[in-house]
Amino acid sequence: MEFTFLKELLKDDSDVQTELELSGLDPDELEFMDAVERREALEDAGLDSDEYDF
Repeated sequence: MEFTFLKELLKDDSDVQTELELSGLDPDELEFMDAVERREALEDAGLDSDEYDF
């Protein structure tokens, strides 16, 4: 099994990474959260969780 960190996937999508970081969220931490916890963290940060594909 090969693991790819979200930061590597977002390398070309710096707008998304910047948006997450400006909201106080760490893309790597989000990657390891379960789906419900991740959705709540994104919504608490004022972001639309449907816009992010983890």
